[in-house]
Amino acid sequence: MERADERLARNMTLYKQRQMIVEHPFGTIKRTMGYTHFLLRGIEKVRGEAVMHCLMYNLKRVLKILGMDKLMAAIRKFSVFTSKIAAVSFRIQLFRLITLENMTVFAQPDVPAVLEKKPNRLISAKKGTSLTSP
Repeated sequence: MERADERLARNMTLYKQRQMIVEHPFGTIKRTMGYTHFLLRGIEKVRGEAVMHCLMYNLKRVLKILGMDKLMAAIRKFSVFTSKIAAVSFRIQLFRLITLENMTVFAQPDVPAVLEKKPNRLISAKKGTSLTSP
């Protein structure tokens, strides 16, 4: 206990800085927003709940800094950008699905591997041995 007190005394400026920067979000989440404990059980569920707490904290900070009008303008601008990306990504995924699911490649002596029904796995033309891990 004495060593901890000595370290605290030596690094008081760092501790004060940590209090201002790091501990403020936790205090806000816990006291102001009312999240005193996790409601779910299991590491994955608790991790998801913690992410939601942080998301709400960040949204609260953005609202405080930007204001509602600037935030809504940024969301509109970003949604136009992401909707274009989503449309292109959807078309690529649809093309892959159509071509890989409906394409049949027959093994020939000079062809080293053929595609199986699962597009992420290659099967050797000889003896059906896998070239990649499943």
